[in-house]
Amino acid sequence: MTRYILSSLVLLQASQAETVLWKASGEVTAATGSFSDGGVMVSEVVEIRMTYSDEATFNNDMIDIPRSIFGSVDTDHRIDLNLELTVTIGGRTWKGITTTGIPGSPYTFLVRTQNFTGAEFVKPIVNSQEGGTFSEFSLDAGEGDDQISLTFNGSAITFVGAGIRAADFSVDDLGSAEGFIQSDSSSNQLAFSIDPTTVQILNESDEIVPPVAPTVTASIVQGRAALSWQSDLRFRYRVESSPLLNMTTWNVIETKNGTGAIISVDYEKPADSTFFYRVVAVPRPTAQ
Repeated sequence: MTRYILSSLVLLQASQAETVLWKASGEVTAATGSFSDGGVMVSEVVEIRMTYSDEATFNNDMIDIPRSIFGSVDTDHRIDLNLELTVTIGGRTWKGITTTGIPGSPYTFLVRTQNFTGAEFVKPIVNSQEGGTFSEFSLDAGEGDDQISLTFNGSAITFVGAGIRAADFSVDDLGSAEGFIQSDSSSNQLAFSIDPTTVQILNESDEIVPPVAPTVTASIVQGRAALSWQSDLRFRYRVESSPLLNMTTWNVIETKNGTGAIISVDYEKPADSTFFYRVVAVPRPTAQ
């Protein structure tokens, strides 16, 4: 199988940007320093979640392409990546995000395509010294460099396609995977294996999860009932009304698709009467 890389001009069919989701599970293989002191045990179950924008780009220079020889091409998709890595072990969570990575090593989202079997890989990293920030970091050893690093190794040259969209990866050709969390230095490290058979790669909008009831803010604005809530693009929201709170049947006013942003609506308030409104989250059909 031979790949041809054209650096002068690439024509792409216009498509909607998606947030790509990788989900997997594994187990702890080693824990040292603050992690072992904190009680993390070998063989504990590890849950991994990774999201990023499939529109992330890279610059065509030697910093962003550290290797491009003998049929092997490396690309660091670090610009506008919005890479978020979350690792959960029991009740502990490590969660970090890199919006745009800093050029050079360690690379933010290094992808290697190769003409030799087994050499392809994807290596995402969130590193506090390379533009990454952490909202949760259990058992932090100090103020040094914090990092979450994952590696997904292909068993065939068809593991990685032409880009980083969900459809560009073949999970059937994933051979092995692993990762580690590090705090301050390598003496404080938590290593884990990832079971390749648990890896799922899909658009986040296609993830099937139970609907979560939104927290709705309500007010009266110029005689109209105004409602707003943070939406989730995986759900639809049915706005309903009733003259009585204990009614078993509510009237559906309209249904809104979740966008990932705040949805705001307003309705004419019936004069001289009490009216109740509610917003119900329902599954979003996979085909729109």
